[in-house]
Amino acid sequence: MYNPIEKKRYYQFVADELRSLINKGVINSGDKLPPERELAVQFNVSRHTIREAVNQLQSEGLLKTIPGRGTFALEPNKLSLMYDFAQNMLRTKDDPEYLLEVRQIIEIQAAALAAERSNEQDLKKIQQSLIKIQKEAQESKVGDISDLEFHLSVVQATHNPVLITIMNAISDLFYRCLKKSSEKKKFDINGPKNFYNDHKRIYDEIKSKNANGAAQAMKKHLDRVKDEYVYHNSTVMGKIAPK
Repeated sequence: MYNPIEKKRYYQFVADELRSLINKGVINSGDKLPPERELAVQFNVSRHTIREAVNQLQSEGLLKTIPGRGTFALEPNKLSLMYDFAQNMLRTKDDPEYLLEVRQIIEIQAAALAAERSNEQDLKKIQQSLIKIQKEAQESKVGDISDLEFHLSVVQATHNPVLITIMNAISDLFYRCLKKSSEKKKFDINGPKNFYNDHKRIYDEIKSKNANGAAQAMKKHLDRVKDEYVYHNSTVMGKIAPK
C-alpha cells in the first residue's frame, strides 16, 4: 500500500504519503495503522522518522494513538484536504521560479510572525537546523535537507496551521523540481559560507524578536536563492542573453 522512500527524505514525506492515503479513502476512518516497525520497513526509514510523521498527523487531527491499542485514522479535515489541493495545483506549474515567488510571498511574512510568536522550543528547533547548515558549510557543502528543515521550522514557529500546511506542500514540490531541473548546483567558493550567513541572520533576528529584521533577512536570502537559480540555469542551458 505504501510507496517506499529514500532514507534521506525526512519525516514530512512519510506524513505526506499517509495524509494522501487518508484523504483518498485508501485508509478509512477507524482503520488501524500497521505497527511502527512494519511502517518503518515499508517506507524504508527509521522508526524515529515514523514517530515524527505520526506526531505531525496527530497534530493535524488525522491520526489518534490509543495506548495499548495502536494508532487509528480519523476523518479527513479541511487542512489535510487543502494540503492535497495545493500539491495538485502546484504540480501543474511546478517551475521552481514560480514556487520561489510563492515562497517569497509566504516566508518573508512568516519570518516576521516567527519573530513575534516563537517560543524556546521553536528557537531550539531552528537552531538545530542552523547547526547542520554550519557543519555542511565548513565542508563546503550546501545541504537540501538541512535547508528544508530550517525553513519549515521557521514557518512552524508562526503557529499558524494554514500557513504551515501551505508551506509543507510548497517546500516538498520546490525541492523535488529544483533537483529535477538543475540537479546539484555548483556554488562558488563563498557559496556555502554565504548560505550559512543568510540563515544565521534569519535565526538571530527571530531570536531577537525583531519582526522587520527577520523579514528583511528572509527576503535577502530568498532573493539570493532566486538569483543563483536563474543564473545557474541560464548558464547550463546556454540561455544567457547577449549584451
